Amino acid sequence: MKIQKLDCDYSEYLGPNYKDDEKLSQYTSTIVSNHVSWLDAPLLLRHFSPSLTPTAGLKDAPVLGTILSCINCVFIPRGKSDEDK
Repeated sequence: MKIQKLDCDYSEYLGPNYKDDEKLSQYTSTIVSNHVSWLDAPLLLRHFSPSLTPTAGLKDAPVLGTILSCINCVFIPRGKSDEDK
C-alpha cells in the first residue's frame, strides 16, 4: 500500500513558523479511500483501525450498526431529498 504525504501551507492559520514545531507521527491521521468492493472497509479496519463516515441508515442495522457505533463512526445522512441532506 502506497502512502502519499501532501505538503500543504497552513501558515495563514497556524502562523509563519508552524513547521518548526512539527512533530512527525508514526500513525496515519486520515485515510481517503474510494470503494472498490465491499471488502474495503473490513480490510482497512483490520489494518489501520480507523473510524468511518457511513451513511446514517447503517446506524439502525442489527449487528453492523452496533459495531460502527462502538468504533465512534460519524453517521452522515446521504439522502436524495433536501430534508434528508
